Amino acid sequence: MEVVLSRILCMWILFIFLCIGLLYNNMDSKMHLFFKFGPNDTFYIIGINIDNYEKYLCVAFYCFANSVTRCIMVNILQPWLINNVQDISKEKCIQQKYIAYQINTVIKIYTWIDWFIYMKLLFSQIDIFIIEIGADVIVSNIAVYYYLRNKSEINNEIHLIIDSV
Repeated sequence: MEVVLSRILCMWILFIFLCIGLLYNNMDSKMHLFFKFGPNDTFYIIGINIDNYEKYLCVAFYCFANSVTRCIMVNILQPWLINNVQDISKEKCIQQKYIAYQINTVIKIYTWIDWFIYMKLLFSQIDIFIIEIGADVIVSNIAVYYYLRNKSEINNEIHLIIDSV
């Protein structure tokens, strides 16, 4: 089922890109600014003109570093809250309660800050959108690889223990 849904989603993404491509010629000159690449005189993020490669590389580095941070939050911290705090069948020790409040607060503050800056970045220029997507895909696939690798190592260790008994 998941494979079918994933392929349907891919088709939907292709449909969206096709529609944008077909509508490109009907866009006004202001919308065409979004489809530029690299630093230029009309490229602004939060009021800062990104008109040289030093600023542009800083923005690109921020996008990648922020994707790493977002991946940590989504793939490690939020699942920890779900599996250890929100699971009512598990006992919670006193230290875990304090850590849970801390992690929850950090997640909420980061989410709002990230959302604000993320929207400004994504709507600034298409190349930043592409950098964000690329960085997010790379970092999240590294996390999936890590979890799959660790799961197979744990399963191998369990089989070794069982076989030795």
